[in-house]
This record gives sequence, C-alpha cells and structure tokens, in this order.
Amino acid sequence: MEQQVLPSYLNGYPYHVLIVDDDPLHRALEREILDSPKYAVCEASSGRQALDALRARSFDVVLLDKRMPGMDGDEVCRRIRGELGLGMLPILMVTGNGDIDSLTLSLSAGASDFVRKPYDPNELLARLDAAVSHKRLTDQLDSADHSPLP
Repeated sequence: MEQQVLPSYLNGYPYHVLIVDDDPLHRALEREILDSPKYAVCEASSGRQALDALRARSFDVVLLDKRMPGMDGDEVCRRIRGELGLGMLPILMVTGNGDIDSLTLSLSAGASDFVRKPYDPNELLARLDAAVSHKRLTDQLDSADHSPLP
C-alpha cells in the first residue's frame, strides 16, 4: 500500500499564529516569546481585524485577548465559530481575569483554552504547542479521510 504524502504545512513548521490584542505592548511581548522559526506570527489590534485576517488566510491557532474595546474576545470567538465556521481552530483566550464565571463564558463562546496574565512564557508556549499539535493531527486525519483511494 502506498503511503500518502501530506502537504508540507501539515507536517512541519512554521505554526501560523494570529495574535489579537488591542495593547501593542502585549502583542510585542507575545511576538517576542514566539520569536523562532517554529512560529509565523501575524497580528491584529481589534476583533474586526482578526476576523478579516481569518477570512484572508488560515492559521493554526489564535491567541486572543479577552478584554478589548468594541468587540471583546468572547464575541470574536462566537464569530469565528459561527460566521466563519472555524469550529476546529484552537483559540487560546488570554485574560487577566481569573474569575471562573468569566472563564466559563469564554469557553462557552468557543475558546479552546485560556492563559491567565501574567503568564510564564513556558506555559504559553506549552499550551500553544499542545493546541497546534492537536490541530495538525486533526488536519492530517481530515486530509486522509478526503483523499481518493488509489
């Protein structure tokens, strides 16, 4: 039986990360933490910019600030899941609020996981890598399911 060759973006780096935060200092910090060939980083300073970026190209994971003016992180989650139909895209909610009700609302809105500020860079990287690895595996399985049989 012939082994199927997957597109390179499914089995290798870089991981495509969208950072969404209205605070340029937080975006710069996250960009610095992700500064390696392993990650290709794109940024958005608002929920609207994030949705536009997600319409224009695909990402492996979204790092999304919960509290933003205009459209907050929960609303962005709902739109990513609903309007854009990206149910399998990992969304890591970044929040300074540790209130369980607030976190539950974010998970109900579609967040996959959350990271509390201030966070340890190693925790952020570990959660990001776990989310991306799971997505890539899911993409590979989906690709195999939709391949024509030889």
